[in-house]
Amino acid sequence: MHTDHHLLVFLNTQNKIQEQRHLKWATYIQQFHLVIKYKKGSANQMADLLSRPPARVLHILEVRCAQYDEWKAQYATDPYLKEVWEALQQPTVINQTPFLDYSVRQGWLYKLNQLCVPQTEDRLILIKEARASACGGHFGTTKTILNLQRHFYWPALAKHVEKFIRACSLCAQSKPANRKHGLYQPLPLPTRPWESISMD
Repeated sequence: MHTDHHLLVFLNTQNKIQEQRHLKWATYIQQFHLVIKYKKGSANQMADLLSRPPARVLHILEVRCAQYDEWKAQYATDPYLKEVWEALQQPTVINQTPFLDYSVRQGWLYKLNQLCVPQTEDRLILIKEARASACGGHFGTTKTILNLQRHFYWPALAKHVEKFIRACSLCAQSKPANRKHGLYQPLPLPTRPWESISMD
């Protein structure tokens, strides 16, 4: 098996695996007769979809958003986008000066090339799709924000993503800092000489 993740080469030669999740996968992989070889990412044409998702995977987000025609009506009532929407409906120089980055295309509101998302539950759907979909993997905060900002815009997008990821129970369990290993336990007392030898 060829991989662009160099550390996987040493998976079968690890003596001490501390993470329970890693131990589970190492045990599972041992049932297969695999020779793991490292191949540089740029030379690996058949790279893993999860480690190198193609750009077209994230275009799924744009296609799905095309179904949300109700957004066009919600721009006029959105607490933040309402002012922008009204200014663009009455095109005068004074109204549009603070909103030069915004435009209306086919009834959709855009900031530069980012589609504006009004305040609806669809924001949460987009965050889930960009972060934890089958094609997207399970990205961290920065990568999820970058994936969304390629196509979408709404005020405080970064804060919404951070809040969503902080509430993710899977991430909370997987973080090493959140694992409690318990207190140190004393070694049992030996019953005879040379029964236990320790080194510091």
